[in-house]
Amino acid sequence: MSRSPCLIEQEDRYDDGIFRIGRKHGFLPQRSPLTRLPESFAPIQSLLDEMPIWLDVDSGRQGILATPGLIAERVATLPNLVDEVARVVATSQDKSKDHRDASRLVQALFRGYGFLTSAYLLESAHHGTRTGGAYGKARNILPAALAQPLVMTADALGMPPWLDYHHSYSLGNFVHRDSTLHGEDLWHWKNLEMACRFSGTTDETGFIMLHVQINQHTAALLGAFQDVLRDAQLRGESENPAGPWQRLLRALEHINRSRREMWRASRPERYNDFRVFIMGITGNEALFGPGVVYQGVKKFGEKPMQFRGQTGAQDDIVPACDILLGIDDTYPTNDLTDYLRDLRQYRPPVVQKWFEDVRKDRDAVALDKFVASEPGVALIAAACVEQITLFRIGHWQFVQKYILAHTRHATATGGTPITSWLPNQIDACFARMDQLLKYADPSKLSASERRWHANMTQRTDERRRILAEQRALLENPAFDPREIYARNAGHEDVAIAG
Repeated sequence: MSRSPCLIEQEDRYDDGIFRIGRKHGFLPQRSPLTRLPESFAPIQSLLDEMPIWLDVDSGRQGILATPGLIAERVATLPNLVDEVARVVATSQDKSKDHRDASRLVQALFRGYGFLTSAYLLESAHHGTRTGGAYGKARNILPAALAQPLVMTADALGMPPWLDYHHSYSLGNFVHRDSTLHGEDLWHWKNLEMACRFSGTTDETGFIMLHVQINQHTAALLGAFQDVLRDAQLRGESENPAGPWQRLLRALEHINRSRREMWRASRPERYNDFRVFIMGITGNEALFGPGVVYQGVKKFGEKPMQFRGQTGAQDDIVPACDILLGIDDTYPTNDLTDYLRDLRQYRPPVVQKWFEDVRKDRDAVALDKFVASEPGVALIAAACVEQITLFRIGHWQFVQKYILAHTRHATATGGTPITSWLPNQIDACFARMDQLLKYADPSKLSASERRWHANMTQRTDERRRILAEQRALLENPAFDPREIYARNAGHEDVAIAG
């Protein structure tokens, strides 16, 4: 059968000079990010180097953010390098030349100015934190020396002008300690350092570099995406229609195995050491009031602006699987789902385009119809959705241990409500599991497949019960986080991690 390639197989469509999305790099950058800025940006790099609360925890040496108000004094003397930034941006946009090095520098500048912006604005909130975890007030006027270069680099990348997940805090911020290692050793969080930091502790490094470790598995994941869609397009010509789905499942199992390393990589009681610095403006009126004024940025007209903060919810793995696996179609119509859609805009344009094309490919090959006609495939697809469910339930348990147990600040870094956001997504996973387990008619399965079906059904019912009990406890404003976490008995993510 002749066929045209699925859109996402044409990987040159998803190359912006920084990311090239596909089966070679997955969602990771095609080259490691710049570790440092060039000499022409020495004042910026010097401030970034001196900025973390801890420069050396072992010796007790502290940086600028350890002293209340010192970051404001240093920013006040910072030169406005907007003209130098403009020259770099112009080079990155000149397609007649090899613009990739300039694009990589634009990304590093966006990262640097994003870090300085969040440090400057949120330092007062960090030092104003009160007993019980309530944060103090943030600054809400961003000086032109930060505002103009940040907006210029953001515009060049097609991003909102705020510290983000892809270019700034996570995927664009890693440094290999030992670049001679290979495979999982190269990408393990213990072999990764941050180019820019806020707290400077191993807990901050472990927390965000674990996200990079997880993404090492996305090359295999996206290869499986392509194979799943191609097989569905061929309809009946494949000797093993379950093969691509088995590869997809293995990739998701590896992703969840890496995700559970969080319990080792970053201690729950240390999350608040850096959490406030990655807060966004949207949803955080208690910190910022009506928003942040970007001084000297004409297009904003000196009006308060709002943008969402960086968050693991901006990672690409789960939303990509939501689209391919049909979870997207089971979301309830509510504000929480609207927040989910809104977060997709806080990704590089090339990622957003790839998401759109996964949806187009899925519809073009009638993937759901194919899955519904193949009980064995539907069973594996259900197992894939179960892995996404486990990812979200694990994240929900992180929220309970890392956040609810240590602060009552009710808004996540991305501006979403802490206690209802993830349960909304988990509900959608449960709904899709029900559909796929129905497609996987037990009467058409082998004995071992029937046992697998029964076990998945039982586990889903148990997880539904646990979530319902937790929601009931959360209805009490004076809820005890320990009681909520205790409801996970038998399904503790940390226990699976070992």
